[in-house]
Amino acid sequence: MGKRKKPPPPRKRAAPKPAPAATRPWLPAAVLLGIVAIAVVVFILTRPGPPKPPPKHVNVVAELSALAPSELATVGKGSAITVHLKNISEASLTSGGKPEFLYIGAEYCPYCAGERWAMIVALSRFGTFSGVQTITSTEGDLPTFTFHGASYNSPYLVFRPVEAADRNGNVLDKPTTAESALERKYSTGYPFVDFGNRLVFEGATFDVSTLEGVNWQQVVTQLKQPDTSLAQGILGSANVITASLCQLTEQQPSAVCSDPAIQSLEKQLPS
Repeated sequence: MGKRKKPPPPRKRAAPKPAPAATRPWLPAAVLLGIVAIAVVVFILTRPGPPKPPPKHVNVVAELSALAPSELATVGKGSAITVHLKNISEASLTSGGKPEFLYIGAEYCPYCAGERWAMIVALSRFGTFSGVQTITSTEGDLPTFTFHGASYNSPYLVFRPVEAADRNGNVLDKPTTAESALERKYSTGYPFVDFGNRLVFEGATFDVSTLEGVNWQQVVTQLKQPDTSLAQGILGSANVITASLCQLTEQQPSAVCSDPAIQSLEKQLPS
């Protein structure tokens, strides 16, 4: 067979001349689309995101632990909400011979986000934390912490934290059967807090919306200014928790529980 001849190359067409502007009706639409695209990019780049965590997680907890008793005493009850604090009648909740302070919450929960601030301030007066990490709540993007993987040591009480779900709602820490029973009996949502089966409360003890739009260091700064809404809420709640813990520990340590501000709050607790 003979060789096949290559087909001749296709003839090039002359490039069409651009149509005059008057005959290009698509131009306004293209310009409009371009403006919209630019606006979308600007919005994405400039919209505020969730508060960024501080460079060193441990520093925030250390600063909360170092708040002066006088700063807490100045606030007193502040704007703490105690309507949900109530007595219960159950066998004493203890662990290792010490009274137990039980917390059940979730990382996504905004009310837990607020309450952790107050609990860390209060519990730091009775012992020391380690391994506490910063997170933001899924709902509200509030700056907070997680007790998952953290530890607490105190000669006066045992702190039992249960972060039942992570930021995505997945199971994280599992409460015991007895803890779940207490939660079902005395709570309708997170957080659930139990002071040795003497007192319980559910929900946050202050307006957690005061945490919106601030970061961890800004919260700490405002806590040192007693007239700010954050100091009134967080420190007021921390004082109420401290008074409840003093009842639980039989007024120990005396340096904390003999404070006139705490003694006054103890008299206001449900009896």
